[in-house]
Amino acid sequence: MNAQKLLDTATKDGYVYICDSFYLASAENMMADQKDWDEGDQAADIDFTAAPFWIVGTPEPDMVEIYDAKDLEDYLAEYM
Repeated sequence: MNAQKLLDTATKDGYVYICDSFYLASAENMMADQKDWDEGDQAADIDFTAAPFWIVGTPEPDMVEIYDAKDLEDYLAEYM
């Protein structure tokens, strides 16, 4: 998978599925979704401005900060 292409798609569309169990989302997408989450949601208090992208739905941890293509490449190399 081309990390920069995944980041570009997430920027354009808000998110992109990497596989069935997780996807890459832009911070803007996460903040928009977060507005509809219940206070009891474990991710309701996450500061999504901390990183431009987030891996969502991974086994552990549930949300991973992604800063750039190198960061995403490293993550994919470890978990894919």
